[in-house]
Amino acid sequence: MQVGAYADRGPARAAAQRVAARGGAVELRRVRVRSGWLWRARVTGLSQGEARQACRAARGPCMAVAPGR
Repeated sequence: MQVGAYADRGPARAAAQRVAARGGAVELRRVRVRSGWLWRARVTGLSQGEARQACRAARGPCMAVAPGR
């Protein structure tokens, strides 16, 4: 599940760690976008149902994404 995309690595890691505290592993990836670079913050290792549940519990913008996307 993706929990956000951030200009800086620190906030990206913090956002993913908050969600991963309930289960899953933190994954950070630097991605190029039209305006420069962003850090994609994800939590991996969750089933689709677990990801949806974690999104609701996080009370912030997030989305379940298929592995490898």
